[in-house]
Amino acid sequence: MRRSILAIFLVMIFLASSITISNDVETNTKNEKVVASITYSSNERSSTTFALQPIVVITQPEDGAVVTDPHLVVLGYASDESGMNYWEWEWRWAGGSKSNSSYFETAEYVEFRIDIYGLHSGWNLIIVRFKNIYGALGEDSVNVTYNPPNSPPNKPTKPEGPTEGKVKETLHFNTVTTDPDGDSLEYLIDWGDGTNTGWLGPITSGTPFQNFHAWDEPGTYEVKAKARDIPYLEESEWSEPLVVTISSEDDEPPVVVIEYPENGATFTEPVIQVTGTATDNVGVTQIGYTQQWEGGSTGSSWPLEEPTMYYPFDIEVELHEGENVITIEAGDVAGNYGYDEVIVTLEYCSIDLTIYDGLEGTGGGNVVPESEEETRGAFTVTNIQDTNGDGIRDRDQNPVKATPKGRDEVDLMKMVLNPPLGLECGPNSLVYLVKSGSNSGQVKLWDSPTKNNEIPPTNPPDTWVYKVSELPKTVWVEIREENPLNLVMRGITFTYSTDCCNKTDVVKATGIWSEVTEVKHDNSDAWNNAVWPDMPKNVREYIDEAGGFGLRRYQSNNDWWYGNVIAIEFTVYPPGIGNEKGIYFDITRQIHYVDRRFPRAAGWPDQENWPNQVEQPNDDTHNDDESDKPSAQNHMYSIDSPSFRESGWGNALFIDSSNNFVEFMRVRLDGTKPLGETVQGSRCSNYYYWHAALWLNRDWKNPGQVNRRQNREVHPINCVEPGHILILDFRPPW
Repeated sequence: MRRSILAIFLVMIFLASSITISNDVETNTKNEKVVASITYSSNERSSTTFALQPIVVITQPEDGAVVTDPHLVVLGYASDESGMNYWEWEWRWAGGSKSNSSYFETAEYVEFRIDIYGLHSGWNLIIVRFKNIYGALGEDSVNVTYNPPNSPPNKPTKPEGPTEGKVKETLHFNTVTTDPDGDSLEYLIDWGDGTNTGWLGPITSGTPFQNFHAWDEPGTYEVKAKARDIPYLEESEWSEPLVVTISSEDDEPPVVVIEYPENGATFTEPVIQVTGTATDNVGVTQIGYTQQWEGGSTGSSWPLEEPTMYYPFDIEVELHEGENVITIEAGDVAGNYGYDEVIVTLEYCSIDLTIYDGLEGTGGGNVVPESEEETRGAFTVTNIQDTNGDGIRDRDQNPVKATPKGRDEVDLMKMVLNPPLGLECGPNSLVYLVKSGSNSGQVKLWDSPTKNNEIPPTNPPDTWVYKVSELPKTVWVEIREENPLNLVMRGITFTYSTDCCNKTDVVKATGIWSEVTEVKHDNSDAWNNAVWPDMPKNVREYIDEAGGFGLRRYQSNNDWWYGNVIAIEFTVYPPGIGNEKGIYFDITRQIHYVDRRFPRAAGWPDQENWPNQVEQPNDDTHNDDESDKPSAQNHMYSIDSPSFRESGWGNALFIDSSNNFVEFMRVRLDGTKPLGETVQGSRCSNYYYWHAALWLNRDWKNPGQVNRRQNREVHPINCVEPGHILILDFRPPW
């Protein structure tokens, strides 16, 4: 408690003014309420001491008191020989405060009462101040700590879980409750068999508690739960019990697992060992097997010397040629039976050719499953692009090596010739790889993915021959078709055979490419241009938003510059490629800008920007302006609405600004759509260049304004005839 008393005489000049007197102050927010009042006042002196400021004394509660009642009564008095006419109170706590004040009729002595409802947990500081008629303040304060009374947790819910089970079977249960004070909880579950979980936790109030139990004896048990709070350890009531019936009757069959052979395995020798395990909760008493093949079956079973919960088996089986269904069965004491089965094949000779998609490292390079080698086959890009940026198409260059502006060859398909399996196949047996199909004439085999050495046919033009001793052998398949119109789905077939048995394996492959087949531009096409009928809705909407009405945008001053829209149509080959699973295309672009300032001076250098790698995009931040996949007519579309970037004029009198755009397409083979500015997949189209140029000069009559010296429609290097300059090239644009 603080008291400020100064026994000195003070003479001051006092200027009085009219004020409103209020004796009671009340505030109420949520559960907080304060009622403050002057309970007694008098002008009789209570002391002969003359003080500089009012003497304020809080008589109740004591400073530092700890209370558990949220209602606090603060009592006290104040005195001042010169007279007091104003008082105020303030209530502070961690995270907030409240206060109020009032004037009252001048008095030399007053008593006050403050009722505070809704104390905050922790410290609560109450300050009372009085002011005399000369404006001097006196105050006192108390700090009390409020510890709310603890409440035990609410009764937990009736445990949830199975109501039936078997001896030794593990059953899972859960229950939940809350604590009125939000305290963390511990739970205890009584299993009804003389055991319980003990106190487990802590767990947040309102979070379900889970546990499990297995009973040793059959019977009916009551499962119930209770909770206690932390740190007070006050316990809740017991929950309502869940009645669980445990039975000794066994109706679970043994679990049989065949570990060898794998389901679908192929063998070239007839005798195999079938191994695995049989397990049971009460004990396996019998084991047996059956074997079925086309035209026959056999089997046998035998009892075990004594029941066992774990039995490893090893059974010899003699296969018949073709498919064999092998079933292992186990029985237990209660007469329950469990089984497992595999289907294996006996082939006295087998041969396997494995092929992978192209684009290894850029979304491809995946093995084609055996079941899809003929139905889907492998895919890659026909090898007529320039991945390393040296100006030479990949098909015309070997080896293809990365340059600072490019990357390694990635578009060859990996193919593995595996040795045949058979009793008659020896090191000197021969295998034959034969290519055929509409596109097979444009196929070469190489010894590496970078085309270090070509592997010419042993028997030209389409057959390679190897000894079994040379296998397995990995080769790399290049599709070299230059005319995409010649590409057909699965237009390449490889047939793999051997002279040691009458078996073959067949894989198919498809080459992918696309071409720019048409370009439309706003002022070169009809007013009501319908664009293309199979253009996706999102692309057409982008045209209308950028161009106003179709490709052509009307402006009253006949200035078409700001309505530029260019629409590019790609055709993807072979027809139907867009329906194949896992193949996704993306149209991307690069931009090269050059700003030349005039007059030329050292302080006004040309500005130029161009991607530093062959297929690196620098203007492909979204895909709303292009097709997501080929249409039914095998088309994909890209829309551009170019505008010139803002340039710093410096002291230039005029600027020649040129923008070169390059459009092309990429493909991925792993089911991922290429997006954004990263280089994903492999280029599968030629480059399409188009150009936009603008000359700007200062408008001397209107300082700060610029004029176009030539607009895009008549600029000699911008547009010729209808549409834009069209340049198709396989080389990168430097």
